[in-house]
Amino acid sequence: MISIPHQSVVDILARPWYCRLSGFRRIMKEVFKARLNNEGRIVIPFACRKQLGLTAGQEVMVSITEQGLLISTFEQALKRFQDEVTRLVGPGVSLADELIAERRVEAAKEAGE
Repeated sequence: MISIPHQSVVDILARPWYCRLSGFRRIMKEVFKARLNNEGRIVIPFACRKQLGLTAGQEVMVSITEQGLLISTFEQALKRFQDEVTRLVGPGVSLADELIAERRVEAAKEAGE
């Protein structure tokens, strides 16, 4: 069995993993190290902020997942939610149209009483 010092493992895991797509180098997964301070705050590394287009003072969404913390922009969280609703409801179904139709039926019932 090979023994690898803990710091070496962290350094190996923190290296970007790349794949080749159409001749371009594209980052598949990149891991960054960050430190939690005494107040429980963490600084998001510059490369991460740049990739996400985050600016100082911008609010982000923080979720706890099986993999750990997920930090995303509001737009990314909204897109994930919309994708999940589409997956559950089915493509081409308009929940707004269904709600309006249900309200019209209810309004007609109330008007007829």
